[in-house]
Amino acid sequence: MPHRLAWIACALATTVLPGTTRTLNAHPADHHIADSVARALEQLPSYGVFDLLTFSIDHGTVTLEGYAYQAGLVSEAVVALERVAGVSHVANKVQPLPISAQDDWIRHAVFKHVYTDDFRARYAIGGSYLIHIAVRNGHVTLAGVVHSDEDNEEALLRARAVIGPFAVDNNLISLAH
Repeated sequence: MPHRLAWIACALATTVLPGTTRTLNAHPADHHIADSVARALEQLPSYGVFDLLTFSIDHGTVTLEGYAYQAGLVSEAVVALERVAGVSHVANKVQPLPISAQDDWIRHAVFKHVYTDDFRARYAIGGSYLIHIAVRNGHVTLAGVVHSDEDNEEALLRARAVIGPFAVDNNLISLAH
């Protein structure tokens, strides 16, 4: 976890956690609770590599968006965020990912291609995955943070090497340019 939190400190205006993006308005109080919201989401036991949660904060209202592969993740996230000091309301806009044998096949194939060899060692730390893979109706979205533009491109190339997806969207953020 400390390694992941160090990456958070390096991000620019929009801070990105592995698979958890946050956007803040200019209200100073929102900046104070954003780290707590990000940590609460990161620590959810059922938040996995195939889930993709994002959030924005506006005057204490957290809008939770993204995709949930794990059953129960959304309710778990809402309960966790309601406990964060400074959060007045949680608006849930997370979409559950449909159950599909084809999407499951694509998920696991992309995972295998992205998380192999030395590349895996950099982005799978202690059971946590820094690159999240959301698959919805054959469309793949990669999200999270990577060390460099080269790693960003490598992850995208590995995902695109999988036969089956209709499209691969790259929402990865490179920390170094």
